Amino acid sequence: MEQERLIRKLNSVGKEVFVRYYYLFRDFASDNVSRRSAIQRLVDENVSNEDGAWMRLGNARAIFNERGNCHALLLIQHSQRLSDRTITLARKIAKEDC
Repeated sequence: MEQERLIRKLNSVGKEVFVRYYYLFRDFASDNVSRRSAIQRLVDENVSNEDGAWMRLGNARAIFNERGNCHALLLIQHSQRLSDRTITLARKIAKEDC
C-alpha cells in the first residue's frame, strides 16, 4: 500500500482505535466477523455511531486487504502523539501478527 494512502486510511480509522480493535478489524477483513456484528461492537463500546463504524471498518479492511497492517503498526509505534499504552500494545500486536 502506498504510504500516503495508508496514512489517510489509518487516520480515518484512528490510530488508537486501529490498535485497540486490531483483531476485530483483522477478523472483519478476513470475513470471520460479519459487518453487522463488527458495527454493533463499535457502537456498543461508544467508538462510533453506525455510519462512523462502517467508515472505520471500510478503511481498516482496505489496510488489511492491501497488506498495510504491519506498516500501520510501525507508523503507530513511531507516533509522538499517542499514549505509551497504545504504542506498547502496537508493539505487542506487531510481534504476534507481523
